[in-house]
Amino acid sequence: MSRNYRVIELAPFHGEHFLLHIHEVYYDDKGKPIGYITDAVTAEAKSIEGMHCVLDRMRDVSDKPILKGSDLEKAD
Repeated sequence: MSRNYRVIELAPFHGEHFLLHIHEVYYDDKGKPIGYITDAVTAEAKSIEGMHCVLDRMRDVSDKPILKGSDLEKAD
């Protein structure tokens, strides 16, 4: 099993608009996304260099397709 950050489309907000959040997503052995951590990712680091790494990882997820939260299992 592997994991990474991904953008997930969650419940509708004010009608037709969906909210997008960055979450930690888990994959099965074939690389299919199967679940995510319910709390969205926050930017935390012990140094500015560490913060740059976290923000770079968060920025990289915008290049990947958006996942639908309804297609994944929630985990705490």
